[in-house]
Amino acid sequence: MEFVEILMSISKNILIIPAHYFTPWFGVLGFKSGFNSIEECFQEKSKHIYALETGLSSDPSMAFRISKLDKYTLVSFSDSHTSNPLRLGREFTVLKLIKFHLKKFMKL
Repeated sequence: MEFVEILMSISKNILIIPAHYFTPWFGVLGFKSGFNSIEECFQEKSKHIYALETGLSSDPSMAFRISKLDKYTLVSFSDSHTSNPLRLGREFTVLKLIKFHLKKFMKL
């Protein structure tokens, strides 16, 4: 919750996407976090969470079947923890855009 406040102090238009939602060890709901939902983790600040990054452990077809995630946009990003170029960009989200408007994107 404090993390969201710090980020929003930078800009009210910031897009906060918790990473590794489905990663069992360090994900936002993983073993190490101690949380069982986005609402439990971010409390009243969860209204500022519009998207979740699925992580490598996720199977997108399974993720889309979890109805409690319907209010979130699910995305996949590569966040390599190494300088090995073979690991860069192995996951990504494609956005087909003519023009990007952050405020409109956040309202989706």
